[in-house]
Amino acid sequence: MRIGEAIALEWKDVDGCFIKVSKTLAQGEVSSTKTDNIRDIPIFDDLQPYLYAQRLETGLESRVFVGLNDP
Repeated sequence: MRIGEAIALEWKDVDGCFIKVSKTLAQGEVSSTKTDNIRDIPIFDDLQPYLYAQRLETGLESRVFVGLNDP
């Protein structure tokens, strides 16, 4: 996953098994990914506690990583 894709990630893109990558954020603009492909990245068991902790941190914010290059 590219940095801009991670920064653009919203909680609706994360389910119990996969992270759906469909957009990127660069210079305050959200756009399609570099290859225009939608990818599903598996969520491994080791990642689950970190995602849970991040969800507690951001609450109901739409983006997973708030405060990073917010448009």
